[in-house]
Parts: sequence; C-alpha cells; structure tokens
Amino acid sequence: MFWTIIRSLPPSDRNSLRTLLAPAQLVRLAMSYMFDLLRYARYSSTVHTSCRQHEEAYLIMAYHKIEKALALKRPRPGFGKDSVKAMLRRLARYFRRYGVDDTVEICLSVLESYFNFNKGYDEEIDRLESQYSELRDVILGNSSVRERNRGGVVPLTREEVLQAASVDFESFSRMRRSIRNFAPEPVELEILERALSIAQSTPSVCNRQTWRTHIFLNKEQIKKILKYQNGNRGFGEDAGAILIITASLRYFRGVGERNQAFIDGGMYAMNLVYALHSLGLGTCCLNLSLNPGIDVRLHKAANIPSHEVPIMMIAVGHLPATFSVAASRRKPIDEVVVVH
Repeated sequence: MFWTIIRSLPPSDRNSLRTLLAPAQLVRLAMSYMFDLLRYARYSSTVHTSCRQHEEAYLIMAYHKIEKALALKRPRPGFGKDSVKAMLRRLARYFRRYGVDDTVEICLSVLESYFNFNKGYDEEIDRLESQYSELRDVILGNSSVRERNRGGVVPLTREEVLQAASVDFESFSRMRRSIRNFAPEPVELEILERALSIAQSTPSVCNRQTWRTHIFLNKEQIKKILKYQNGNRGFGEDAGAILIITASLRYFRGVGERNQAFIDGGMYAMNLVYALHSLGLGTCCLNLSLNPGIDVRLHKAANIPSHEVPIMMIAVGHLPATFSVAASRRKPIDEVVVVH
C-alpha cells in the first residue's frame, strides 16, 4: 500500500521524496504510520463498538446535536425526529448495561428540552415523548435530574459576555512565555485542579471532551518520565509538576476523525497553559513527537492506558523573583495569514 501511494505521486514529487528521505527513513515512516493506524483501529469505534466509552461517545454526540439545534436563532419545529428515535434506543441500552451516570442524566435533560420545544408538534413527536417519559420513569422514577447535570441551552445576554470578557487579553497573552527557570517551592495539587477546572471550557468535537491529564508531583517520578522527552535538559527536573496531556481514542469514530485526538488535545493543552498562567504559575510546553518504541515505553513508565494518545508534556512551576526567557521572535502577520 505504501509503495503504491509513492508510485501514484507525480515524478517530480517521487524524486523529491527519494532525495529527501533515505530508504531506511521511508521504512521507519511507514512503520510509524502503521503503528498509529493499528492503535486507532483497535481503540476507536471505527471498526466495532466494544466498550462503555464507545457507547458514551455516541450519546454525547446525539444530545449535543440537539443542543446545537436548540441554540440556533430560529430552531426548526419538529427537527431531529429520527435522531431522537435512535437516541432513545441507545440510551435504553446504555442504561441496561451501565446504569445511571452523568451522561444518562444529561441525555434525559436534553430530551426534556427537546420535547418542551416541540410540544404538540405532531403525533410522531408525541409518541416519542411518551417513550421518553416511560424510559425516564424507569431510570429515575419520579425524582428530578440533578441540577448540575442539566443539558439543553443556557440563555445569555451580550452584556454578560462582554463583562466576563473585560480583561486585557492582549497583554495577558503576550506575557505568557515558556519558562525554564522555576522557583524551588512545590506546586500545590489544589492550584493545578483549579486550572484543570478552568480548562474544561475548551471546545471539542461534539463536546466529547476526550482529553486526559496525568499529573506527576513526585521528583523521582518526574525524573523518570522526563527521560522520554528530549527537550527538557537543564531545567525539566526543577519543575514542581509535570503534566502529560493525552486524548482517549475510545471517543472517536470513523476515518475522518483519525487525527482529531491531536486537535482536541492540542486545544485543551493551550487552554490549560493559559489557565495556569492566569493563576500565576510558569509553564513550558514539551513536545511528545515520539516514535512507536518510545511511545510504548512512556505509556508503561507513566502508567498511561494504551487507548490514550500522548499529546504533550507541560512543565509547571512557581515563578522566581527574576528570570530570563527566550526572545522567540514571532513572524509578521503577513507571513502567516492569507486573506481569500
């Protein structure tokens, strides 16, 4: 397959590849892509559905589809009947297998919002609402869905958004720098958890929130896992904490989402860096562009489940009173922006 793709390229591109990549590098590249392919095929629901996270991902996608439609300026009455019908079937099956959890409660809340919007629209929606009511009674009896798990839509005003956004983000963003000189005091778990809570606002594909954060505070653990990252020499072990950001492949499905873990995980990592910055901590993003062998060894050393893809490490620490940072010149806007 690999060589078929190479032969399909125009002669000029084939010659460029042969010039730029030695045969041994081509083989390593092909093996690395095969490693990624097999891992994605094994853990995503592209090939088969085999675990709770696969089912949960479907329900999250289904209820968020309804939420997005309800948030439109003019939702279409009667929308999504086929999707709701399928969602009710999958929700009943999920409940039978796994019981009541946050996902089940949010599904019920979103469906309630859906039927309230479409009240009395037609007989088919009335029948679906009856099915929903029966299922809801089976799941929760006559108790109400917990307030913290409300789904649907949240009304906002422009004034509320502008007031919350009234910070000097330009100065805040420009002052965010990669720190390679940390103060010696330890980083408290409580402040990390606060930053993680802030970062949960990160958007993700269909709201699946596939990211995971592995926290290391012990100096021996930090020293151990930094061996698998090649850009921390001279400062990594001084960090008060090392975070490993991953994304779970179990929440993805289909060929088109094969790279989505890196998109969602990367967006989350940047939001987390800003959250840590807002709480006065210094950070340095450490790449995890790993070959398959190091990838496997890092999973084992850090006790990371094999269905999670490493996105990046983040070194975290308190800021010393004075320190230096790399100038890190930024390219002019006209070099990185194309106006169409």
